[in-house]
Amino acid sequence: MQSCLRRRPTRRCTILVTVWSCLAVVLFYLRANRNTNHPKMADLSLSANLLNSHFYWPILDVVQRARIYPDGKQFVDMVLKHPIDEVIKDFELRGLSTKSNKEDIAKFVKDNYLPAGSDVKAVVPPDWQPDTINRLVESLAKEPAMANWVQSLHKLWRSLAKEAILSSSSIPHLSSLIMPSGTDSNWFIVPGGRFRELFYWDTYWTMQGLAVSGMHSTMKSILNIMLAFVTQLGYIPNCNRVYCLNRSQPPMLCLMFETYLKATNDMAFLRENYHLLEREYDWWMSERTSTVVIDYKYSYAMNHYGSTESSRPRPESYREDWETASGSGEPEHIYAELAAACESGQDFSSRWMAKPDSLASVETSHIVPVDLNAIMHRNEQLLSEWAGLLGFKAKMHLYADSAEIRINAIRNVLWNNATGCWFDWHLEKQAPVSNRFYASNLVPLFTGSTHSPETTVPQVLDYLDKSGALVYPAGVPFSLSGNQSHQQWDFPNVWPPYQHMLVTGLANTSNKRARQLARRLATGWLRAGLAAWRRDGVMHEKYDCRLADGGAGSGGEYASQIGFGWTNGAVLDLLSKGLLD
Repeated sequence: MQSCLRRRPTRRCTILVTVWSCLAVVLFYLRANRNTNHPKMADLSLSANLLNSHFYWPILDVVQRARIYPDGKQFVDMVLKHPIDEVIKDFELRGLSTKSNKEDIAKFVKDNYLPAGSDVKAVVPPDWQPDTINRLVESLAKEPAMANWVQSLHKLWRSLAKEAILSSSSIPHLSSLIMPSGTDSNWFIVPGGRFRELFYWDTYWTMQGLAVSGMHSTMKSILNIMLAFVTQLGYIPNCNRVYCLNRSQPPMLCLMFETYLKATNDMAFLRENYHLLEREYDWWMSERTSTVVIDYKYSYAMNHYGSTESSRPRPESYREDWETASGSGEPEHIYAELAAACESGQDFSSRWMAKPDSLASVETSHIVPVDLNAIMHRNEQLLSEWAGLLGFKAKMHLYADSAEIRINAIRNVLWNNATGCWFDWHLEKQAPVSNRFYASNLVPLFTGSTHSPETTVPQVLDYLDKSGALVYPAGVPFSLSGNQSHQQWDFPNVWPPYQHMLVTGLANTSNKRARQLARRLATGWLRAGLAAWRRDGVMHEKYDCRLADGGAGSGGEYASQIGFGWTNGAVLDLLSKGLLD
């Protein structure tokens, strides 16, 4: 088999192309393994020890299976009143087990834990000012309800800002909340509701809103926290809780930096931290990469989601995972695949399931996702662009080569010319996973990962027209699969990140029809969100595509939450782009 990581448009591989392809392979893997002394997931024994120093698995098993709380996250976010060794001793003295009386288990928890939320406190962001949103408000003078909504969303940053209350050094790990060393900041913006911590990929859309609100110091403070995680771990965890250390989330750090730089032009900050952007990229290339083979000739290194140290249920969803894996005969495999789906940010969707009606059939790590590889392509583009600005010429060419290799992989592996769209790829079957509609299929529009846009974009528009996803008044659902899965990332739910990426991607093309569709989709979603806000006074994490007057989404393992960081940011950004009709 000929191993080529890039494929020329011509049908034959000439000697020149073969030589260049082999060079590209070498460059690709040198880049992926350049810094051999970087911590990798397998080396992070400290993260496992930190998890075990806070959670005693027999306690988790007994408390979570007792269903004391309807949401298992409530227990793991509680703060220990005493060192874990003392709590374990009390647990054992009481002789508690899964057969114990529920009231006795609840009494143990009450005696040994402070309520969830005791490890954070409200804080007003130092750069929040009431008038920094005025330009956007004034632009909506003909839409007074929208203008008032914008002012309300601007004020919400105050309620979503939290400061960590860290454990004393003499009694560490009383809380599951963690903060990396190397940063002076202990405060951040949370999504809202049950989410009292900093989430990785959510923060990209939060930052879109913070940029509109003129809160540049807040943006930089949060970036410093994430960069400190990369310094310590080599990657950014799903969230800053010990139970999320076994997984990351979609690698949006470079895109967050892009947002910050557009708002501030702070090139000194970029120069200071460029090596950490590379380091996170290296982690994804060394820890989350597999080879895809096409036509028995061409091989492409492409990214997928995964996890490690996941042989047990997720602490925050212990009971749910235990029930999902019960009777399967391979619970450890299922636990790992569930954690991998959490790394995708889509927990859960029929997208990751071999059988749409069975969460136990989850197979996330076997799938090469369209959106992840499009995001990685954008990361390569940005790293190349910034290397040029910083004078790193060799790196500029190296990342440019990686980006070209990637877009060829996206075209040759993920693009279906007959259908006119991109689709996820199954690593074991070496074939597309399915031809089902998912909003994630369209992310290459957002990241600029379209080959031959003059022909590709019209094909995508035709695909969208035929898909049935555009007929709903309140936005594009993430998927059209819902009746079987009952998962929160399936129909009828509209998720702000993918609504924002689809609308922005369409608006950024040179295609008039695409730009018109962007305005229509943005307007429908924004007006539904405004209607819900005026009726309920809250922002939801997800919405029901069928409800023109606005309504929360449903399904999944927890109730729909309000707050909500990424919704607020997506709304503010789309309005600031003038996409409202």
